[in-house]
Amino acid sequence: MPMSAHKRGPEKESSEWNRLGSVFYERRELYSWSVEIGSGRVQSAGNGGPVAVVPDTNDLQQVWQVQNIAVYNSAGHQLSSIVYEGASGLLGFGWTSKQLLVCVHRDGRVLQHDVHGRVVYDSYIFSSALQGQSAERCVIWSDGIAVLTSLNQLLVVRAR
Repeated sequence: MPMSAHKRGPEKESSEWNRLGSVFYERRELYSWSVEIGSGRVQSAGNGGPVAVVPDTNDLQQVWQVQNIAVYNSAGHQLSSIVYEGASGLLGFGWTSKQLLVCVHRDGRVLQHDVHGRVVYDSYIFSSALQGQSAERCVIWSDGIAVLTSLNQLLVVRAR
């Protein structure tokens, strides 16, 4: 929630005003986020950027056949929808510092999408290193990806 600052605070402090040194801050709600997330997975970009949501499904067959990622702005308005059909299993997703959505799949495929869902990068960057293994876990940060394989090998890629 944005806060406004006042050099002279209110006559007396209340629950809406917070004091920081000699300055008072007031919290104001600008809008509420009304997107139903349930038990899905959520990743938000830094600095109030976009939010990606993958709905949770109990049907494992559906997970392996169709995967949907919805991208919202910070106000909860949907910007795009990304659909992977027949994909190898979405292992993880996260945002780069340039607000590109990185999606890592179990077969080593890595895709980057802009906030409108367009593919800007598509590569099987981990495939040669996997050599018959599968990617089991991944961590994505602003300028890199780390993947843990089924044989506990750690593979790391960093942006230049």
